[in-house]
Amino acid sequence: MIETGRIYILGSGAIGLPLAAYLASDGRSVVAVRTSRNDVSKDTIAISVHNSADDLRVSVETVSKPRNSPGCRFSTAENRSS
Repeated sequence: MIETGRIYILGSGAIGLPLAAYLASDGRSVVAVRTSRNDVSKDTIAISVHNSADDLRVSVETVSKPRNSPGCRFSTAENRSS
């Protein structure tokens, strides 16, 4: 049996939350990390994803990116349109 660890998804927006939902529905341990705010406490949220093939509703843990994280680097890609 393959051991699986916790998956941290940086960014809990339009892409990150559905990704977290699909992984969680597959039995994976997922944490959605808010990268735009760092002042929100740890929480568990319900995510609903609806499309033509699936209708998911799962709970996912969320945390904010730490203000100061010695030894940790966070790298995200953002689209900053004018």
